[in-house]
Amino acid sequence: MLVKLDDFHIKVFTNSSIVNKVCLLSLIMSLLGCVNSREKDIRNCLNNELYIENIDSVYHNQKLVPYLEFRKEYNYIYVVYLQDDCTPCYYNYLEWSRQMSNPELETDRHTVLFIIASYNYDDFIRKINKIEEVNNDFYIAIDPNFYFIDKNNNIPRWIIDASVLIDSENKIKMVGAPWINEDMQKLFHKTVNSK
Repeated sequence: MLVKLDDFHIKVFTNSSIVNKVCLLSLIMSLLGCVNSREKDIRNCLNNELYIENIDSVYHNQKLVPYLEFRKEYNYIYVVYLQDDCTPCYYNYLEWSRQMSNPELETDRHTVLFIIASYNYDDFIRKINKIEEVNNDFYIAIDPNFYFIDKNNNIPRWIIDASVLIDSENKIKMVGAPWINEDMQKLFHKTVNSK
């Protein structure tokens, strides 16, 4: 870069090739920093406890089931946090329902628990069914007071939004959807088939 003073004006001359390379390098460095930050967040969250003890009961096939009874049935639970009145969340619910019903991901050792920030179960399901009729094979907990987010404020929100797999002690074992790639699917199977 060359700076030239000319009658109280500053003119900047740049070699565009050098500027492009510097900009590209800066972009790559910032992206790597973001990836490293996210990897660090994940490492810091693995084996930490996810707080879900405030749930008294869950819906399953339109019926209320005591939470402790539900919890005893499964060694692993994928916790998917969604909000009502959020169109992308409705599609996320449908995607999780569809993908986790895939025979390649089904096991009797795990299930999905949707924690919905909503005041009303029926309203949420009605909105889902307007988009696409779905079997309610998975469990749903309604969180009208946003306790789930409040009690898990030590976990980065992006991790909560990505969904987590927890074990029988509510410890986080995986972050993210198991169907997104083959490595995640292998990790999922290795995790839920352990013990």
